[in-house]
Amino acid sequence: MKRFDRTINTISRPLRTASISYLVKRFVTGGRHNDIIRLYTEIQNSWLPFEQRELDSIEYFKSMFKAFTLKPAESSKTVNDVLKTFNAATSSFQRQYTLTSSSFKQHLTPYFMLFLSTNLSLRESLPAISSKVSQIQNPATGSRLLPNLYSKLNSALLASQKLKPETVNGFRLTSFYKAQSSLLSIISRVPRDSSICQHFARVIFSQALTWEEILEGKKIVLENSAPGKTHKILPLQSALFRSLHRTSTATQPGTQRAKHVVEFTTDLLALTNLRGGPRQLGTSVAVALSLHSKMGTFTAAETLLDKLDTLLSKNKDRSINVPVLYIRDAINNLRETVIRKASHRRDAKFRAAGIAMRIFELHVSSIQPRAGKGRERIHQGLVRDLAKLLALCDDQASALRVWEALKGDIGVKNIKLSTIEGILDTLTKTRGVVYAKDILLEVEKEGRISPSTIVPFIGVKDMDDWMFDEIVRAGVRNGIDWKSLGYLYQLRRGQGRKSKKVEEWAEAMRGCGDEFVWGVGGMVVEEVMEGVERAFKE
Repeated sequence: MKRFDRTINTISRPLRTASISYLVKRFVTGGRHNDIIRLYTEIQNSWLPFEQRELDSIEYFKSMFKAFTLKPAESSKTVNDVLKTFNAATSSFQRQYTLTSSSFKQHLTPYFMLFLSTNLSLRESLPAISSKVSQIQNPATGSRLLPNLYSKLNSALLASQKLKPETVNGFRLTSFYKAQSSLLSIISRVPRDSSICQHFARVIFSQALTWEEILEGKKIVLENSAPGKTHKILPLQSALFRSLHRTSTATQPGTQRAKHVVEFTTDLLALTNLRGGPRQLGTSVAVALSLHSKMGTFTAAETLLDKLDTLLSKNKDRSINVPVLYIRDAINNLRETVIRKASHRRDAKFRAAGIAMRIFELHVSSIQPRAGKGRERIHQGLVRDLAKLLALCDDQASALRVWEALKGDIGVKNIKLSTIEGILDTLTKTRGVVYAKDILLEVEKEGRISPSTIVPFIGVKDMDDWMFDEIVRAGVRNGIDWKSLGYLYQLRRGQGRKSKKVEEWAEAMRGCGDEFVWGVGGMVVEEVMEGVERAFKE
């Protein structure tokens, strides 16, 4: 620090400013709080002109407030020391009237307010910030400050009330809105330009608890757009739909709230009118499909897909890039809706399978080369989710289409065993055991048979002896550990479930005596066979 005292007075102004900023950031991030205060003392004790010391002090406090905003102080003592030092500096410079009587405050108030928002409790920070609002007089400064200030204060409010979209209820929401209203009444006094609307709305979307807040963010943008013009909302549509998806996770289908979410989704789609770049369009469509699938509004989902098909077929230069996260969510939501609705909607399974396959085709069509990398591939997690839905919907033909598409895209040797098992499981549950057996033999050519690929065949009804023999022979040829297979079956299908077919597996193995002997090098031990039987029967 003494070396700093000797050199600070001899270096140029830009280098001195950069040095102060660097040292403050290092001291804050390193937790060297005593050095932070000592550095200010050194600045004040330098023999430079008073005007220069004021400029150095402004840089010092600006850097310190910015650093503590990013990394809040670890103790209240540190915060109190900073406040004490800043108040003393403010009084000192106000008495001197150097640059202007309010120059010191005007330069530092925005950074100071952000510091208060992250280093004090809401009960302490709101009154302190309220007392500083009048010092912000430039609308450009206010426009830069407001989104960040709202973000910090609203984050503190959410944390203090421990609120998340999935835990919100009426009483807690009322309490939150009351506190948020008080917060907004304070920061709304900050002067700002209309250009702030997009940035401010983006912050609202990122922190929204409910779709009502998203609606308010949308209103802010549209109210600051020219009459009849909606172009200002387009750059925000990805953030808007992502926020809508996040805030709707806990919404229960069939409720009044679910109805409002569906109506709001439809309004947003009408507003954006399938415009925007490939990723923006893909995000809005995927989120809308996810929400319609969750709420069971199949007609709305089908209408959206029809409009998208028409758009892409008529405009060959348009493309779409759908995020896998949201379309996987749509597929899983469809499965839950089918489980919920199948008992009283005769066509639920048929329509859900149709929507799911169109979503899958949308995913396949959006696959494209990435910058600096090879072409994207069909997402196997999506395929596994889709296979479960198709099994529930009893759609064997679609399962075969998915398999052919996946095989054609990445080749059998690159398909994960868990994905193969999912396809085989779907086919064996939809009376497609013959096709499943053909796929198993196809997989065998790549040397990739494992217990998980045999498990789907266990317990299949109406499987003839020839089919039994084929599958067991394939397992024997590949050295399957049949005890492991038994344990896998118990794990996947539940303990204690037995069927005649399961008990026949060990006997079917005995019928493949020659292959079994060959498969284990001629060493067939009776205890091994007994162990296999126990594994299937336990």
